[in-house]
Amino acid sequence: METAEEIVLSLKDLRMSYAEKEILKGINLDVYQGQIIGYIGPNGAGKSTTVKIMLGLVEGYSGTVQVFGRDISDGDVEYKRRIGYVPEVAEIYDNLTAREYLTFIGEIYGLSSEQAEHKAAKLMSKLGLGEVYDTRIASYSKGMKQKVLIISSLLHNPDLLFFDEP
Repeated sequence: METAEEIVLSLKDLRMSYAEKEILKGINLDVYQGQIIGYIGPNGAGKSTTVKIMLGLVEGYSGTVQVFGRDISDGDVEYKRRIGYVPEVAEIYDNLTAREYLTFIGEIYGLSSEQAEHKAAKLMSKLGLGEVYDTRIASYSKGMKQKVLIISSLLHNPDLLFFDEP
């Protein structure tokens, strides 16, 4: 059982360079269960790169990244099942209805279609989108699409959420 004192995310001397330019210059950060962290900085400061490293989407860094107490460089990607992620820019299958899209995403996370559909319907309603659940996402405003992406990141009850400028 996790306690409030448990470190769920730890960065130690995280460094990353592209060509000759050092983007991340020795970041140290511990995030504890229950904390909400805002990671801010100017454009090009490495915020999205840091998030992508923590998600295991970018390699070539130095330092240590631990998620749920495991070094992510060990090759075991099981920790990713416990994470929800909303990228800065996301491709969304907008020819589908929200019901179709969210059920599909829920099934990717291992939920049954019934579980995914039930959870998605509840979240759509809570975020004021219940009436458009069966409408094609292509007709949604940008804000409505962002809400659908946020819902998709919550379907599997993640222990850790990353929002990259949603």
